[in-house]
Amino acid sequence: MTCKEFASSITGYLENALPPRQRADFDDHRAGCTNCQTYLEQMNQLIRAAPALRQEPDEIRVPPRLYDLLAEKRRRASIQRQSRRRAYQPFVIAGIAIVILAGLWLYRTHKFPKPGPVAVTIDLTQRVRTRGFGQSPQPPIELPRAKLNLTVEMPIGALPGKYEVGVAPEHGSPSVTAAGTAALINQVTTLRVMLDLTKLRRGSYRLAVRPVSWDWVYYPLRIK
Repeated sequence: MTCKEFASSITGYLENALPPRQRADFDDHRAGCTNCQTYLEQMNQLIRAAPALRQEPDEIRVPPRLYDLLAEKRRRASIQRQSRRRAYQPFVIAGIAIVILAGLWLYRTHKFPKPGPVAVTIDLTQRVRTRGFGQSPQPPIELPRAKLNLTVEMPIGALPGKYEVGVAPEHGSPSVTAAGTAALINQVTTLRVMLDLTKLRRGSYRLAVRPVSWDWVYYPLRIK
């Protein structure tokens, strides 16, 4: 309840006509506002003096000076609130700056783990080989666009030894290659290499495989 609402509710309060909730708000405001306590006391004094002055309580009017006092009280309270906000403002700005600087420091100093190579196995034991730019009816091998820990199970009849693996465009020579030594594992000649496909665009390519210094053998490939 504001001071103005308090003043407009005095008549109902003195006549005991306020609803319980409004009367409770009235009492709470009166307990914390010395100006309104003084005003209520003045009203009681005027009511007590009214018979002698031949004036009915309903004819009593609020003194204009009281409204001036109430307005001055609100103005001072507003100034105090603004002063408190201005006093805290530098601390708030400093706190925000500290949080931002701490975040930047953590970002620059923390070593975020880099993703490791993706383990992929290619089974060429049942694949048909093609040379040059011939088209194969087989579905393409699919590899992710990532750094690969690549295991290639070589075609039947391939001998252990040094091999090269690469990725070539549909028309052209391999642009990404890796070399390694194939060994016989579980009766299958198996080659393990690290192959980086992160710089290639997604799309259709050819997987190129050959013993070192031999001609390339191609298999349809799609990088996804």
